[in-house]
Order: sequence, then C-alpha cells, then structure tokens
Amino acid sequence: MSQLLGLVVGLIFFYLLLSLLVSAFWEAVAGFSGLRGKTMERAICRMLDGTATKQAPSSLSARFLDAAPYQRLRRLSLNGKHPPSYLAPANFAQLLLGVLELPDEESKQVTTGKLNLNQLKRNIEAVPDEGTRNILFFLLEKAGGDIDKFLEGLEQWFIEMMDRVSGWYKRKTQLWLFVTGLIVAIAINGDTLAIAKGLLQDESRRAGVEKLAEAYASQALVLDSLGGSADFETVRERWNELAPGSDAGELLGLGWESDWPRLQGIEGTEGTPYALWVLQKLGGWAITALAVSLGAPFWFDLLNRIMDLRYAGRRPTTEAQK
Repeated sequence: MSQLLGLVVGLIFFYLLLSLLVSAFWEAVAGFSGLRGKTMERAICRMLDGTATKQAPSSLSARFLDAAPYQRLRRLSLNGKHPPSYLAPANFAQLLLGVLELPDEESKQVTTGKLNLNQLKRNIEAVPDEGTRNILFFLLEKAGGDIDKFLEGLEQWFIEMMDRVSGWYKRKTQLWLFVTGLIVAIAINGDTLAIAKGLLQDESRRAGVEKLAEAYASQALVLDSLGGSADFETVRERWNELAPGSDAGELLGLGWESDWPRLQGIEGTEGTPYALWVLQKLGGWAITALAVSLGAPFWFDLLNRIMDLRYAGRRPTTEAQK
C-alpha cells in the first residue's frame, strides 16, 4: 500500500509541476498579448452587433468601444495597447446607457428614477442589429421605465454573456494546455509510464519525490499563484523546478540521456520491440499532456488530499496558509 501511495504522490507531484509551468506560460502569453481583453471585446461586439468584430463607426459596438470611458480603461491597461481584461457589469451597463444617446438632462426624470421612454425607444429603434434591438426592447419593457431596473437588466445580460465566454475560454485553455503540455512532455521526456516504472522500482527515488511533494504542498505561495497572472520570469522559475538536472527532474528520471540512443536505434529497448517501445513513449507523453489539461489547481488540491491520507489526518496548517 505504501509503495502504491508513493507512486501516486510522485505522479501527482510531477503533474502539478508541469501544470504550473504550462499554466504560467499561457498566463504570460495572455498578459503580453492582451488575449483576455480581446476575447471580451469580441464578446461585446457579438452582444451589440451580432458579430465578433467591430463594425462601422455608426454601429453600436463601435460607439461603445470608442466611447471615452472605455478608451480611458484601455489606456490604463498594459502599455495602453491592449483592451482591459475585465469590465465590471455595472460599468458596462452605465456605458451602454450613455452610448444609447439618452435625452439631455432636462428630459431625464432623474428625481423619479424614470426615463423618457419615447426618446429611449427611438434611440433603440435606431440600433442596426435586430437581435440587439429586440433584447434592449425586452429589457426596457421589463424595467417598466425604471432606470435602475433597466441598468440591472443590462448588467445581467452582460454577466450571462461573460459566463458563456468564460466557459468557451476555459475549454480553449484546456486545449492549449494539452498541446503545450505534450510539447513540453516530449522536450523533457516526461513519459508517465516510464516515470511510474522508475518510481516503483526505486524506493529511494520514491521517498525523495514524496519528501519534495510534501514540502511543496505546504507552500502557501504555490496556492496563491494558482490561476493568477504570470510573467516570463515566473515561467523561468517554474522551468527550473522541473527541468532535467533539477532535484525533481533527477528523482523523476526526466531527460533524454538514456532514451535518445534508444530512439535512434543505437541502443536496445530493454527487450521490447522497437515499434512497441515508441508506441509506449507516445502513450506516456499523451497521458502526461491529458493530465496537464486538468490544470494546476486540480493537482494541487489532489496532492493535499493524498498527503492527508498519507499521514492519516490533516497536516498542521502553516501560519502563512491561515
């Protein structure tokens, strides 16, 4: 039982380190390229014009994205070159209400919380996209002319769209994690099957990995970094934790030192037919990539659960984690 549990801990620890590396890489890429902000802008364009790209200057999406409050948010982003990665629903609603060109101050019945419905209806009627017009008319009718309720409706509309975008983004991220995880697994020869075999056969390596995993699981900084932003310096640090030659890399048997001559056919494959050995390597890398696609938070949580089981109870929580 102890041998099997040690193997499980070793594999989870490997998946966690690799997931942290790949996740940090994509967080850095997303931050550098403004990917989240661009995704949000495409969603706003789809909401307001029914298409994922900004249309003519007179379109609702163009007027929204070119509005001064939104451009101010854009200038506050990284180097002022990328869209903001987040927009509060209340800000979206207020900005859209302004873009719809409400009547001047005299015709706003501010004291009663009502809108000049006739004017607002004319402004909505001028919205080019039929689907957007229908949604705005529905929200306006539901609000009964109450500005606060109309704004709440706009907020909820934005929240629902962002929820769908978030689901799409997560599915896309899983694909990116899988592809990048496969590339890195091949680069470091992170073959799950070979790693499992090595840990089962070598008790000292298994004990060493368990010790590293226990220390790593107790780090509050690891937990704080999960799902957060990252830069390329973080990517380098994550690489150094796992690279062949590092403590973890040595104990997990990462690297091509022994397998490269076998892949070239210079050395034998330990009695396994060459074609079958290559298939095993491909399978081991694919398993690794699939594990990485589950994400670092999954493996960090699982590692802590296994460690609790390993020591028959919850380990003491450090002051930094309290």
